[in-house]
Amino acid sequence: MLQEADIRYNPADIEDADWLSESPASVHPPGILEEGNFPPADLEPIVERCAWLRHCRDDAATLSEPEWYAALSILGRCQEGDRVAHEWSAPYPRYTREETEEKLAHALRDAGPRTCANIRQISGEPFCSACPYSGKISSPIVLGQQGHHGHIPGPRPADPDDCPELPDYANVDHDQAVEASRWLDDYVACSQEWAPRAYAGFHEAVGLFVLGTTAARRIKIEFGPRAVYTSLYLALAARTTLFTKTTVAEIGLDLLRLAGLGALLADDKSTPQAFLQSLAPQVPTNYDRLSEDERQLIVLQLSFAAQRGWFYEEWGQQLTAMMQKDSVMASFRSIMRRLDDYKERYVHHTISRGREMLHKPYLTLLANVTPADLKPLVKAHSPLWRDGYIARFAFSTPNDSDVRETAFPEGSPTYPAYLIRTLQTWHERLGIPQVRIEPAPDQRQRDPSRWTIRSITSLAENTYRLSPNVRQAYYAYDRAMRELIQRQANHDLDGSYARFPMKALRIAGLLASLHDDGDHCTIELPHWWRGQQIAERWRRDLHRLVAQVHGDVEPSVRAKTEQRILNVLKKHGALTERDIQRWTKLAYGDITPHLETLTAAGVVRPERTSRSTRYRYVQPGEESESL
Repeated sequence: MLQEADIRYNPADIEDADWLSESPASVHPPGILEEGNFPPADLEPIVERCAWLRHCRDDAATLSEPEWYAALSILGRCQEGDRVAHEWSAPYPRYTREETEEKLAHALRDAGPRTCANIRQISGEPFCSACPYSGKISSPIVLGQQGHHGHIPGPRPADPDDCPELPDYANVDHDQAVEASRWLDDYVACSQEWAPRAYAGFHEAVGLFVLGTTAARRIKIEFGPRAVYTSLYLALAARTTLFTKTTVAEIGLDLLRLAGLGALLADDKSTPQAFLQSLAPQVPTNYDRLSEDERQLIVLQLSFAAQRGWFYEEWGQQLTAMMQKDSVMASFRSIMRRLDDYKERYVHHTISRGREMLHKPYLTLLANVTPADLKPLVKAHSPLWRDGYIARFAFSTPNDSDVRETAFPEGSPTYPAYLIRTLQTWHERLGIPQVRIEPAPDQRQRDPSRWTIRSITSLAENTYRLSPNVRQAYYAYDRAMRELIQRQANHDLDGSYARFPMKALRIAGLLASLHDDGDHCTIELPHWWRGQQIAERWRRDLHRLVAQVHGDVEPSVRAKTEQRILNVLKKHGALTERDIQRWTKLAYGDITPHLETLTAAGVVRPERTSRSTRYRYVQPGEESESL
């Protein structure tokens, strides 16, 4: 055995190391190791293969002192270890250069690189339990001891952020899935025409938001001891501007309004208190002064008072406010979890309005967010993972390779009459509660200036059952998700995985009802396979999102820099590179590559004159001359 301080190396781990036959001077830069004959390790492969060390990097702001000291004992023995030690330590709120230097010297002088056994004891169990090198190496340092000169001992593990494959017994029947919904297929094609730069998954997600909003808790799926309804929480997660999230969402909102269903949409922004108040049936005080069309809109809103579809344009801001202590927005976290539980009623009490009861509350949510917004909120072991809040969302997340540069079509969007008519017919077939509004005379002046609800008929529930084959397919998918939960190292995703079968079932219920002209009230295999097919895309995109949020900080730095440039162009109009440098305070040489990226994406247009080139922000929907 070879030994340095408290670490032992198995000869099998390092038998191919080139540095065993090299002189120390040829591989030992000064300042990294002060004693011993071991060369500085290569940090990159260690970080790539050690989940615990990635945790120390990603969670540096809240890292405990024992973990920090243990990490320094490894970083200090790597190439450029002194620099990296300070970079990783800097996010800690009370970081000082002097303390870090002292702690690093202590870690190098008084102990060897920390062993795997000790790491597991202090904090590493969640990270070490699934490590493919467990029992094969003595310390993470071994993974980088050969640098770029030789192979790293042991198998190269799969990327922990990769989406694992389904077992064969749970695979989707794609041939049957394609038969499930002509409406959804046609909607996606229409949306792609008018938002050609949007990620493909966005069109599908917004189409499901339209269906989930229209359903308004009128589709009940018999499943287990409790009924299942068809609401969905959907998030379009992508970098600002490049994937036209808002443009693709507006298409769905337009379609709802054209079908006469705009009354089912919640206000754009709201506090938790105002949001709950809006779900309680109440006649506006100016009802007597409204036009007949406006009164009909109010009647429809009252018919579905507690059932809403909500498009939240800047969800990242809501999340940030929601996570702040004593914030007025904090209660949204529990409200949205409870609304997803399908209680018959939700009761809340306020000082000003007293006790209010929501009958059969139901919410379908569509939210826009960027990975940069999510990064500080959904880091490893975040409370949002643990309490099931994030697990309730289905994320649609593109890669940078999904960027499109297709020109937008000319003119205002037009929509096939079939899409609108199908929604209207379905809405009527599901059943519309009847509302009776009457004047409420003032008892002193007998002035009928106030109105009250005399009666509302019950919200209809159209009950659907699973065919035997669908029930079998559901449990096969559920079993597959549970097997993958047991195998994956990232336990933050357990709640999301456990809910994918239910998300698939909700989609299947929507599609079965939408196309059920004969009142068969049965979810058949094509509906299920389409639901699972979509859920599987969401599962893949969840892993994409985790990789983007937990990955190298450089992409978010790049995105923030590009957003700074866009903000300046939006505010000041067309600017030269020198003007942009003056307003953003960025280094002049850093601006050019960002402008090239934004120009290629079609969000910035260069306008060249004989004397200079100015760059102008291209409004969404405006065709870029550079295409």
